[in-house]
Amino acid sequence: MRQRPEHLARLYKHYGQSRLTEARKLVESLSQQRPNGWHKTRVLDVGCGDGAFALAFAECGADVVAFDREPERVKSTRALTAQTTAKVLLADAMALPFPAESFDVVLMNDLLEHVDGPGALLAGVGRILQPGGFAFIATTNRGSIVTALNDPHYNLPGISLLPRATACWYVTRLMRVSPTYNVGTYFFHGQLQKLISAASLTPQEVTTGYANKFRSASFSAAPGRRWLALALRHGTIRGAAVAFAGTWLFRHFIQPGWEFLAFKPVANTGTI
Repeated sequence: MRQRPEHLARLYKHYGQSRLTEARKLVESLSQQRPNGWHKTRVLDVGCGDGAFALAFAECGADVVAFDREPERVKSTRALTAQTTAKVLLADAMALPFPAESFDVVLMNDLLEHVDGPGALLAGVGRILQPGGFAFIATTNRGSIVTALNDPHYNLPGISLLPRATACWYVTRLMRVSPTYNVGTYFFHGQLQKLISAASLTPQEVTTGYANKFRSASFSAAPGRRWLALALRHGTIRGAAVAFAGTWLFRHFIQPGWEFLAFKPVANTGTI
C-alpha cells in the first residue's frame, strides 16, 4: 500500500489519536439499547481500521470480532486489542464470512461510503444480525455544507458535489493529494433510509449524536475537521453548537455525517 502524502499522514495520525475517546462515547450512548449491559454481547466491527472501536467494546465485556481487508489495519487492531478477548480477522466486508444470526450488534463506522455495493453490504449485515439486534451506521452526509467546504477524507473542497469519476480525477490527478480515491457514495438522508429499509432493517436516526459530541467537546478530529474540534473548546461556541444541533436545518445541511441504528425485526411466530 502506497503511503499517504505527508500532510494527509499528519492529519490521519491526529484523527487516530481521537478515535478511542469517540469509541468510548459511542459505547456509552448505545448502552440504552443494551439494558442488561455489554457482557457476552456479540459485537462485529466491520472495517475495524485502527481498532479503537473494537477495543472500546471489548473493554466493556462484549465478545468482539473485528476485521478489515487491509493487513496493516488488522495488524494495528491486533496490537491495540492484545490484552482483550477480541478476535481480529483479515476479511472483506462484501463477503461476510459468518453464519446467519451470529451477532447482536454490528458496527459500521465511516465504512458505508467506501464500499462499491452499500446495499449488498447492508443485506449481508441483515443476514448475520440476530433478530432484535441492530447495526450502528455512521457515514458522510452528502448534503452537508461542512463536507462540501472541506471533505474529511482528503482535506479538499467540493468532493461531495462531484460525480465519482470526476472526484477521482480531482483528488488523484488535479490536486495529487493521494494516489488513490476510495470513496464510493456520499449519502443524502432519504437515500440512506431507503438503503437500510431495502435490507429488511428498520432505520432509526440518532438525532442526539452531534449535540452530545458538541456538549462533551469530544468531536472527532477527523481530517478536515480540526478547526471544529478547536472551536468547540470555547464555551460560548460549544453552547450555541449544542442548541443548533437539535434543528432540522443542522441535521440535513450542516452536520458532516449521519448516524443511524438499523434494527432487525423480531420474527412474528404467528402463535395465538
